[in-house]
Amino acid sequence: MLAAPKVFDPAYARRVMLLLAGLVTVVLYVEGMLVPSLTAIASEFSINAAQASLILSSYIVTGVALSPVVGKLGDIYGKKRVLVVVIAIYAACVSVTGFSPNFTFMVVSRAFQGI
Repeated sequence: MLAAPKVFDPAYARRVMLLLAGLVTVVLYVEGMLVPSLTAIASEFSINAAQASLILSSYIVTGVALSPVVGKLGDIYGKKRVLVVVIAIYAACVSVTGFSPNFTFMVVSRAFQGI
């Protein structure tokens, strides 16, 4: 027997879109604030510009590498559940990155943000 088709609820769709737009705004804010801070971070950890660029690229490389994996996990376990886990990981890593005691810790925590 075939399952009944799901009814489209415009109010639910609107709430989901507002939530996702808010998440994108927060991520863009976090990433946008990092770029102007790189010079201060570089001077704090006594690193050069090439090393400071690892702070940005570790996040991007991890995100690109794990996007297919996270997508497959979403297919297996459900997109909502995986999205909640990914958001929790991102939020925890953003919080931890702010208290990085050294450069290596910052790069690793930024890499975990890319998940």
